[in-house]
Amino acid sequence: MNNHMPQWVKTPTKKHLLLLCLAWLAGTVLLTISITDFFSSNPFYKQNIWCLLLILSPAFTTVLVFKNYYKNKKAGSVIV
Repeated sequence: MNNHMPQWVKTPTKKHLLLLCLAWLAGTVLLTISITDFFSSNPFYKQNIWCLLLILSPAFTTVLVFKNYYKNKKAGSVIV
């Protein structure tokens, strides 16, 4: 089976980068505010360690997509 759809993680465009960054930022802010009592206490207590894991996993994906974008840009195969 031959699939011609581009893979947004391996060959991201500027549009993919922008959408991913906005989604990551909004998700991180909303997750931090909703899970922790952000406005009245410190969100970095030991019981909130799982919240940190939920924030770091999408951050890793965002870094991976940026790395692939710049690798493809340097190779000259970036789709605009």
